[in-house]
Amino acid sequence: MKQPLVSVVVPAFNRAQTVPAAVRSVLRQQYDPLEVIVVDDGSADGTAEAARAGGDPRVRVIANARAKGAQGARNTGILAARGEWIAFNDSDDEWLPGKLAMQLAVLRAEDFAKDLVVHGDVLKVDARQAARERFALPHTHGRSYASLLRRPGPMLQAMLAHRESFERIGLLDEAISAYHEWDTAIRLAEHCRFVHLREPLLCYSVGGTGTISADARRDVLGYAQVVRKHGADIARIHGRAGLRRHLQWLVRRAVSLGVPDLAAALRAEAVELGRLGGVRRALLERSCVPGALGELSHRLAQLYDLAASTSRAS
Repeated sequence: MKQPLVSVVVPAFNRAQTVPAAVRSVLRQQYDPLEVIVVDDGSADGTAEAARAGGDPRVRVIANARAKGAQGARNTGILAARGEWIAFNDSDDEWLPGKLAMQLAVLRAEDFAKDLVVHGDVLKVDARQAARERFALPHTHGRSYASLLRRPGPMLQAMLAHRESFERIGLLDEAISAYHEWDTAIRLAEHCRFVHLREPLLCYSVGGTGTISADARRDVLGYAQVVRKHGADIARIHGRAGLRRHLQWLVRRAVSLGVPDLAAALRAEAVELGRLGGVRRALLERSCVPGALGELSHRLAQLYDLAASTSRAS
């Protein structure tokens, strides 16, 4: 049986120092045919040249006409991909040897069923690549829509899925500010089966300048966006308790942002979703504040509206 072409999309913004290693880690996989699509999202530091430096004909570099963010860059890569199967790597992460071989073995055993998403665990490394820690992601296996509404799941860099699956969900949502992989996994789970390999597939860089993990505010906003977007199904399948769990997570993040009054209000409401009015008014008042706190408060007020409607319906 002819081996299917795998396209690996690497979004990059000002990553000239790290993108060569990210690309090499993909090219070293024991698999062929393979193409790597590096999408330069408006870099000013020579990222495109660094990505081409190895001279490997399997590498294509595409420049976005305007900066679109990580999700927009990934969509550019998906649309340009020639392969049947799509995978991702970030420009500061590195795939481990054997990643694709393990994932393709699963697909081969399933006759390359188009509804499969194969993913696995990761190793977290610090910015100096000096320390590695096993990061076991929540078990996401089989039909997983309900479980993914409860908590985040696979990382995009660890996923391998058929291009038709991404086309079916209308590509990636560019409006989500963080937790892109969670939103993507939820949407894929509506028609896909997941296979979770309990092996680390890549080294995930944390703690560096500009990484998502360094931006707690964006994390909170993105999480609230995902919960709001899928809130109706969260409430339908998991009820008020499901919404409350998500609010409790947002409480912890509000504390980490140094906003104790907002955290206290959220904590009280997470315990009892019945008394919504006062907290909602406080959130709406804060939504007038410029910047991330105002945006967060506005989104949380929307979540409380959803919780209130769920409470009335139950």
